Amino acid sequence: MVFTARQQWTVHEWVLKFLYGKLHEFDEIRGPEGVGQTLHDRRLEKKQVAWKKGLQDTVVAKNPDFNWLTVAGLGADADEVKAAKHVS
Repeated sequence: MVFTARQQWTVHEWVLKFLYGKLHEFDEIRGPEGVGQTLHDRRLEKKQVAWKKGLQDTVVAKNPDFNWLTVAGLGADADEVKAAKHVS
């Protein structure tokens, strides 16, 4: 991500292409069958969160210049940086 002169965030084109190619996988995530609705929803949500985390880790790993402080902003304390990492 890049902070532009207009004070807006923009995403590199390769990241957009990568995400576009991966989004179909999110729709394919299924919860367990044969369990109650509450348990099903909870397990499905855990799978979705894990998928998003894996996708986030992949994008960050492919961009060695990525810095979480750019997302958190200048003067961010440790809690704000941690929150920025968990926005996804």
